[in-house]
Amino acid sequence: PPPPPPPTRPVLSETFEAYILYNITGQPTQNQSVLRDFNSQKQLTATPSQEVLERYDLGYAYTIANKTCTRSFIPLTMPAYWSFLSSASFIGHSMHANISVDLWNSVLGTVTVTLAVRTDNSSVPVYLDTFQGTIRSTSVFESFQPVQCLEAYHFEVPAVCSNVSGVRLPPRLPTVYLAELEMDGERFFVLSDGDSDLTLQEHHGCLDVVHKTTGGAWFGWATAASSQLISHTRTSETWSLQMGSHGFVRLTLENGVPRRLLQQHGHLHSHDYTVVSFWDKDFPLALC
Repeated sequence: PPPPPPPTRPVLSETFEAYILYNITGQPTQNQSVLRDFNSQKQLTATPSQEVLERYDLGYAYTIANKTCTRSFIPLTMPAYWSFLSSASFIGHSMHANISVDLWNSVLGTVTVTLAVRTDNSSVPVYLDTFQGTIRSTSVFESFQPVQCLEAYHFEVPAVCSNVSGVRLPPRLPTVYLAELEMDGERFFVLSDGDSDLTLQEHHGCLDVVHKTTGGAWFGWATAASSQLISHTRTSETWSLQMGSHGFVRLTLENGVPRRLLQQHGHLHSHDYTVVSFWDKDFPLALC
């Protein structure tokens, strides 16, 4: 007889409360409690030694240990916890602590992720294994409770963090990328290898070089260390770099991806580009 079909792909809540036993190869197991509210872009992870509050709505992560707070920069968009499941493959059944589990596996570049969910309830995770090289990290879900939302007080920035200074840093774009841009109905491509930028036109299914400039002439200018954040929402941010007394370059990103580039040269000359597509790998076209 033919083999039975694989079970239905798991669908797990992105907003949840969980108690986790967490272990990295060669290190002692830690107890963690995780409160995650995907709708409000906030997450709190607590261990006996420290708390990490990630406020994606603010762009900061706060780490509190020994009554001391440090602040680091994170994206303005919270990554989905279970995003790998969309490309995961069912690899079989197993047993864990006398519980029957279904195993789902996904390879993300150099990282391999394996999720075990209950066979009798695939919306409940049992453990999550992550492999990268020789490093293995395992999260065992002692409890997992999906919730509609969490009380806001869980994610309040502690008073000990209120005076922590810091300035939001410009985003770091890939060194190598291919971008398709449009201005006034005309489309062209920009290819950067970190040292130089090539302006290209598509010709018979490949890209012809039109112009060559030094590296950073496009998006690199707008993400220089001296750029300033002039506006942001939960999913977008705009950075501006002053170029002389009457010029500037502004770059708008959505979910970390460039979407608009505005170049102003003096009072009368401006170029407003829409970034149609942006790739940092698997370029759809090659040079002619």
